[in-house]
Amino acid sequence: ANTIRSNQAGNSAVDDQIGNGGGISSYTTSTAEVPRVTGNLIQDNSTRDFGGGIFFGQVSAGSVYSPSQGLLENNVIELNRSFSGGGLQASTSEVQILGNTIVDNTAEFGGGVTAAATGDPAFQLVLTNNVIAFNSALVYGGGGLAVSQSAPVVSYNDLFANVPTEVGGDRGDDDYVGLTGNLSVDPTFVSRIPGNRDLRLLGGS
Repeated sequence: ANTIRSNQAGNSAVDDQIGNGGGISSYTTSTAEVPRVTGNLIQDNSTRDFGGGIFFGQVSAGSVYSPSQGLLENNVIELNRSFSGGGLQASTSEVQILGNTIVDNTAEFGGGVTAAATGDPAFQLVLTNNVIAFNSALVYGGGGLAVSQSAPVVSYNDLFANVPTEVGGDRGDDDYVGLTGNLSVDPTFVSRIPGNRDLRLLGGS
């Protein structure tokens, strides 16, 4: 597995600058060659704007939008920071977010994940079978998942102990937790202690 650590996109001290994707930024629109980000540790990255760990961006020509494509699978995404989408953010996207551990990320909006505005309602982010836990977004909410002008497909995820709420923005906890296989239970990691972090799950989790 690769480690993508301690990268920065954008400088908050510089005006008229946008920083997207502290660790990874992808604007791939081709369905023939979909990027796969699999089995990585994406840790301690930051950006002044969107997607502290990862950002999937849209491509537009006038009013025509092309969705970003990709598969983000079986990664640990932790301790990343941004204004929106501490762990990751996607806009006008058909990216599949599958089986990731998204933990202890921070942002003002969308601590773990932000499903941002889509230019076409046919294109939506898909989140399936992820652990999204202990993330925070204390300014504008959506500790685990923030939704803004989009309708992500969210199923079989564990959203736990995100603050101030599991879900925020245009949606709330009741829109996802307890529905379509989503739940909110302690994943019981081995350790979240700094210097001794081990995000494997304890037996019986």
